[in-house]
Amino acid sequence: MKRIIVALLFSLFLPTVFATEPPQWYQVEVLVFQHTNMDEALKNEHWPAVERQQPDNLVQLMPAEDSNEETPLALPYRILPSTQWLMSNTHHILENKDEYQVLLHKAWLQPIDESSAKSFLHLTGGDQYDEQNTWEVDGTLNIVKKHYLDTSVDLVLSLPVSGLSDTTNIVDKKGLAQFTLKQTQRMRSKELHYFDNPFFGVLVEVVRVKDES
Repeated sequence: MKRIIVALLFSLFLPTVFATEPPQWYQVEVLVFQHTNMDEALKNEHWPAVERQQPDNLVQLMPAEDSNEETPLALPYRILPSTQWLMSNTHHILENKDEYQVLLHKAWLQPIDESSAKSFLHLTGGDQYDEQNTWEVDGTLNIVKKHYLDTSVDLVLSLPVSGLSDTTNIVDKKGLAQFTLKQTQRMRSKELHYFDNPFFGVLVEVVRVKDES
């Protein structure tokens, strides 16, 4: 009888224990670069104007705080200094090659679990076209932890039409041509993944932080 009572109590409290388990923390790093030679892609593919709406529940990255401040650096969605980049060598290699141009490179810490499906991180980088309030790179990143880290990239590259060698297949949107990269990949911690289209690429690395404190 005692065994039955203990088993019943254990079954009642077990779901509560699992429900209160905190999400795991990860360092997330994103590097976006443009292919400088786009002639073939401009000739062979049609790129319509992008009509899109950002999700309502956007999460914005916070700028890195001054080193003199007492606030700890290990806060969610705060941009980490370049000294903590995981892809520093990759950044330098791309910068030293004429065929690539780095447009965005950011790293931060964040908790990730199944509830992360509702949160979309807003990413911007490159030049800002002030008259249209449009960034050269603009879009979202979403990471959900299930069996894997399901990572979704939805970014738009906007370039002045006047700087393109061939505009035959381009829809001019107020002087800008827009190219979309929308892909989802299953990742594991410490894996470097590559998202690509003919105009720009995105490198994403997610590494579990065992003790963010």
